[in-house]
Amino acid sequence: MIISLRHNYLYIRTKKTGSSTIEALLQQHLADGDIVLKKSEDLAPLLKPNAKFPVVRGPLTHVAISQIMPLLREDFWNRAFTFTSERHPYEKAVSL
Repeated sequence: MIISLRHNYLYIRTKKTGSSTIEALLQQHLADGDIVLKKSEDLAPLLKPNAKFPVVRGPLTHVAISQIMPLLREDFWNRAFTFTSERHPYEKAVSL
C-alpha cells in the first residue's frame, strides 16, 4: 500500500496483479512524508485517535482495505483518490 499525501492518493496492493511493479513505479514520485506501508507504525500520522492496527499474518503489503479503512482519519479517506490494479482472470489463474 502506498499513501501519497503530496499527490493525494491511496494505492492498494492486491495479490498476483503486478502490484510490485506498479509500486516500484509509484515510489519514484513520492515525496517526504508519503508512506509505503511496510510496518504498522508507518500509518500512525493518518490513524484516528486511539485506533489500533490489527494483527496481520503474512506480508503487511497485502492488508485488506476493509481492515485499514476504519482506522484512517475520515478527512484523508474522503479526499484521497483510492485505486488498485487487477489482472485478467485467466492470467491470474495461470500465475497462481
